[in-house]
Amino acid sequence: MLVDLRLPDGDGFDVIRAAKALTPAPVIVVLTSYAYPQLQARGLAAGADWFLDKATEFLRVPEILTSLPRLSQQRVR
Repeated sequence: MLVDLRLPDGDGFDVIRAAKALTPAPVIVVLTSYAYPQLQARGLAAGADWFLDKATEFLRVPEILTSLPRLSQQRVR
């Protein structure tokens, strides 16, 4: 699941917490222009698996997405 922090009708942190309450919990990647350390800490504490800066880390998204099948296998075990 890709999540931004600034949403037109809510807060990305609320979305992360709600998604992590699902069974099974999705893998969550935060992709934001607001990648300040304090926001990163909040995002990871809320349950994000990755917290990326759109401006400098966007190209990591394909790498993360291709690793998901491997991560899913590890979760099942």
